[in-house]
Amino acid sequence: MRNRSDFEAGHKAGVNAVRPLSAFEMSHYAEDFKVGYVVALAEIHSIRCASPWAAGVEAAEMGQQYRIPYAVLEPHFDDPANPEVLDALRRGYNVDDEDDDDYFDDSD
Repeated sequence: MRNRSDFEAGHKAGVNAVRPLSAFEMSHYAEDFKVGYVVALAEIHSIRCASPWAAGVEAAEMGQQYRIPYAVLEPHFDDPANPEVLDALRRGYNVDDEDDDDYFDDSD
């Protein structure tokens, strides 16, 4: 089970971020913290741009920078009311409908 407090701490840090952390700075945190952080950055970016699509674009950019697998971020952006958000995330990760959702899966 995922550690909800890591996610929440990351989300709070992302909401309060003046600038995104570098990949090096983020490398010291747990994956759940990173996910919460990226979700918050995407939410803020979407509000600033007044576009739900912007959330997916930001999440894809930051998720790749922090080496977060697509499959880990996807549930946070799968909103039937705004399918363009997930579409933007998929495009940013270059994930097609037929693709395996394991982008950045290093378990091999």
